[in-house]
Amino acid sequence: MNKPLVIIEGDHFLRSKIDPKRYTLLDAESEDLMTDDLVDLPARTVVFDLTIGSADEKRQLLECLEDEKALVYSDLSTVWGEGFFENFRCLQGAFALGYQSPKNCYEFYSPKNASVIQEFLESAELKGLSVSTAGMGFHFPRMLAQIINEAYFALEDQLASAEDLDLALVHGVNYPKGPIDWSKGMGLRTTIYLLDELYSVTGDPRYRTSTKLRLEFLKSNR
Repeated sequence: MNKPLVIIEGDHFLRSKIDPKRYTLLDAESEDLMTDDLVDLPARTVVFDLTIGSADEKRQLLECLEDEKALVYSDLSTVWGEGFFENFRCLQGAFALGYQSPKNCYEFYSPKNASVIQEFLESAELKGLSVSTAGMGFHFPRMLAQIINEAYFALEDQLASAEDLDLALVHGVNYPKGPIDWSKGMGLRTTIYLLDELYSVTGDPRYRTSTKLRLEFLKSNR
């Protein structure tokens, strides 16, 4: 039986914790990922997709894996999980690793094979929390994305400095990190992808991404 395949980005916080004796690692940044690397996979290969991307990027990857008849467990931190489960038969389960948890505990959803995800998380020294639906970015990511976005709106309106916002929420609300520090630690794109997806699907103005947040992301990627 082939080892499960893990598609992972080079800077992912789990990169060093994936045991190469148990899993085959595939670089998500490979230029040949969807032209050569994922072509002709043995049928029913178990694939753990740890990539973080926009809805279009995630859709493109899953379409490739669907063609290869893989059994996919995917990080759906930044997309409409329920919609993806309706459209991709290859999806066996999903998890939310895009937003690092201060308690090392991560939500996951699998209607039939929860033990597969649980075993994977435990192998990477993580705790799992089974939830009843993948929803829209799960629970913790959606909540944190909105907190971060509101903090950037405060910066945009010059209500406080980044340092003061972080101090207020760490010492005033007992958060483990301030929202600005948290956002930069996990990468601004993660929050932007989720907010854009939430706004696109719901049309709710509370999910509109702060201009300051988007500008900071563009500045960091020059």
